[in-house]
Amino acid sequence: MASSEKEPEFEVTQGIVYYKPSYIEFLTQSIPALYKAWSEDESDWVRIQYDFTHFRPIYVVLVVLCGIFWTLLRTYSSKHIFQPFVEKANLDPKLKKKFTELCFNMTVGLVAWLYMAYLTLYKYNLFNEPTKIIYGWDNNQVADYHQSIVYLYQAGFYIHRTYASWYEDEWRKDSPVLMAHHIFTFMLLSTGYIYRYYYCGIFVLFLHDLNDVLLSLSKIFNYLTNEKGNNNTWAYLSRITFGIFIILWYLFRLHWFPLLLLHTTINLARTIYKNRAPPMFFFNNTLLMFLFFMHIYWFKFIISAAFKIITNAKGPIKDDRDIDQKEDNKEK
Repeated sequence: MASSEKEPEFEVTQGIVYYKPSYIEFLTQSIPALYKAWSEDESDWVRIQYDFTHFRPIYVVLVVLCGIFWTLLRTYSSKHIFQPFVEKANLDPKLKKKFTELCFNMTVGLVAWLYMAYLTLYKYNLFNEPTKIIYGWDNNQVADYHQSIVYLYQAGFYIHRTYASWYEDEWRKDSPVLMAHHIFTFMLLSTGYIYRYYYCGIFVLFLHDLNDVLLSLSKIFNYLTNEKGNNNTWAYLSRITFGIFIILWYLFRLHWFPLLLLHTTINLARTIYKNRAPPMFFFNNTLLMFLFFMHIYWFKFIISAAFKIITNAKGPIKDDRDIDQKEDNKEK
C-alpha cells in the first residue's frame, strides 16, 4: 500500500528519442546497466520501492477469481465445444487432451492479442513512440479501463496456465522452462500494475501473444493431418502457418523485443532518468532478459521442427518437446 509521504521524484532528461541498436550494442549496454542498477547503493532504495507501490488486497482476490473463471471456462469449452469437434474429426483419442488445450489457448490468446494490437499500435501508439513507455510513466496515474481489463484478463489467464501446466496439460521436455515463463510473466504483470508501468506491460504482451496463437494453430492443423498423409490440405496449412510463425517469432521475440522494448526500458531509461533506477528497474528488466534468453532456448525446437517439415512433405510432424508415454511412465 502506498505511503502517505510525498513520493521521491525522478528527474528526466527531455528530448531522448529511440534509436535502433545492433545486437552487440544492445547487450554491451544493457548487461552493464543491469549490473550497475544491482550494485549501486541508493540509501533510500527500500523506501522508494514502498512509496511507489499501489498494492491493494482486492487485486489478489480479483486475479484469483479470474484464474478460476478461466479454468472453469476451459473445462466447459473443452467438453461442449472442442471435444465434440475431436470426435467428429476422428482424431486419435491420444490427441484429445492436446487438441482441446491448443484450441482453448489459441482462442483466448487471439482475443488478447487483437486487443493488445489495438492498444499498442493505435490507442497508445507505443510501437512508433517506444520512449512513451518511459516518459509516459506517472506513478500517480490510475489505470484506465483498457489497462485494468488487460492486466486482469492476462494475470488471471497466467494463473490458470500455471495451474494447467502442472495439473492438467501433458508434461513436456520444456515444461519446467514453460512453468518459469508463466511465473515470470505473472510477476511482471503484478509489478507492472502495482507500480503502474501500464505501457510496458501492454507492449510486452503485444510482442508475445501472436506467436503463441500461430504455434497453436499450426499444431491444430498438424493433428488434423493423418499418419498416411492422404489429407494434405491440413499438412499444407500446418506448414504455411508454421512458416509464418518462424518469421514472426524472429521479428517479434528476437528482434523487436530486445532491440525495441528492452533497449528502451533498460538503456534509454537509464539515460532519461539520469542514471537513476526507477522502482523495480533491476527486477523487471532482469525478468524480461530471462524471457529473451528463453526465446533463444525455444528457438532450437523451432529449428528442429522446421528441419522435419523440410524433410517430410507428408504426414504429421512430431513435437520434439513431447515425452513418449513409456518415458513419461518411467519418470513418474
